[in-house]
Amino acid sequence: MAGWLADAADSADSLENYTTNSFPVPLCRNIRIRRCKIYQDKCFRGYISSRKEYFYGLKVHALMTESGIPAKIFLSPGPYADVNFFYDFSFPVSSGSVVYGDKAYNAYNIEDELEQSGIHLNPVRKKNSKRKYESFTGDGVKFIRKRIESAFSVIIQRFPAHIHAVTSHGFELKVFLFILAYGIEKTML
Repeated sequence: MAGWLADAADSADSLENYTTNSFPVPLCRNIRIRRCKIYQDKCFRGYISSRKEYFYGLKVHALMTESGIPAKIFLSPGPYADVNFFYDFSFPVSSGSVVYGDKAYNAYNIEDELEQSGIHLNPVRKKNSKRKYESFTGDGVKFIRKRIESAFSVIIQRFPAHIHAVTSHGFELKVFLFILAYGIEKTML
């Protein structure tokens, strides 16, 4: 399950700017974790720091084009760290591309490794960062990041209140199909 990679759009290779982020897909409410039969392992219990709450389910990691079309999607268990996404992910981006990320992607060793392959990682910097941007560059990164946040909010709004599935593979398939439907709709516009 954690290594399930899926191409959502092949046309993304021609673009040069990408954004990356993740969002949680809860399988059930916290009170029902003990009765959940789809995933029965504690490794699916994650934490959403922006809401300050725990969830039980998957995390969707997405690499999207600048126009909001999903280029690559990776499903992982809930507590999977965002920065590990770069270690376990095959990049469909060409050399010279720029990937924008949020504060969770501030890992200098990953930035250096990607820089050697010609991919520029520009995360939103933390206040105590050793590699600070110029003020206009930092504001530009924040502006571009808003696009993926709005794309994720549209995808999450289209999810039903409860995704009914009997098996783990069925749950993962339904999550992927919701994102694929968003990608198809986005390419048609």
